[in-house]
Amino acid sequence: MTGVQTCALPICYPKGERIFKMEVFLIMKKKFFAVAMATTMALSTAMSASAATVEGAWWTQWTEGYELADGATLEFDVTVKGGDAVWNNVAAVFANAKTTGTKAPADEVGSSYKEYAVVRGDNWGWGGGDNKSVDGSDITYEGGIADEALGGDAGFIAMMKDAKLAVTITRSGNDVTYTYKATGANGSATTRTAKFSANMGDGCYVFFVPDTSTVTVDKKAAGAATTPTADTKTGDTAPTADTPADKKDNKATTAAPADKKDNKATTKATTKTSPKTGDVAPIAALGAVAVVACAGVVVSRKKVTE
Repeated sequence: MTGVQTCALPICYPKGERIFKMEVFLIMKKKFFAVAMATTMALSTAMSASAATVEGAWWTQWTEGYELADGATLEFDVTVKGGDAVWNNVAAVFANAKTTGTKAPADEVGSSYKEYAVVRGDNWGWGGGDNKSVDGSDITYEGGIADEALGGDAGFIAMMKDAKLAVTITRSGNDVTYTYKATGANGSATTRTAKFSANMGDGCYVFFVPDTSTVTVDKKAAGAATTPTADTKTGDTAPTADTPADKKDNKATTAAPADKKDNKATTKATTKTSPKTGDVAPIAALGAVAVVACAGVVVSRKKVTE
């Protein structure tokens, strides 16, 4: 026979060395899963960081204020667990200054604080009078509680007991359009559009307030905006509450409407909120950590099997 015969038999390490290398690999594997678990939890927290939950009586808790720049559109996913009255759901407050939601807005900002308009979920608002902005222009409504398909006040209340609202707010100069598309757990649904105008030379911010309700607000990332197309009809208002006497002449909201005297305002409140920033930087950093961890395990396993 000519030539050299080769053998493809596997190269075997001594038993002790194999056991040692396997133990090293198992240790690295455990570390990887620990890092992966921590990364998953951190990512989950970071992804929900923009959500904030506020609850309780009127003017006791507030979300942070979100800037509504000229020409901008803000979008929110809002969950409402409402109460037994048409106003026991959520109100949007449009003001001239950034607020954090950690205390009453007027206390936080000081004497320069001004509200352009307060718009409740039930087609009622104030700023410079009943359904008037701070400048006296009409706050107008279409749909919502006025939607005949809901069956009046009782149907609206039933929907808002457990509802999800897709909120879109746009600003064009001194004009604001605030639309929500509400879907109740009971199957009821409606679209409500409110509009008002005010001199917003000092800037505009919007925050949300519960009223004997629980409200969770999640600001959506900036992206393609959806501009409401419904035309507003001034006559579609549904007056269900009196405007407070102290909400006239550009005064800040400091007390409940006259028909809700039991919900007195407070100057301090404990706000139950999740982290309020939806920064993507922490998510990217955590993702990088996960990638590095995976690479480390792959390299370690390769060395073990060599």
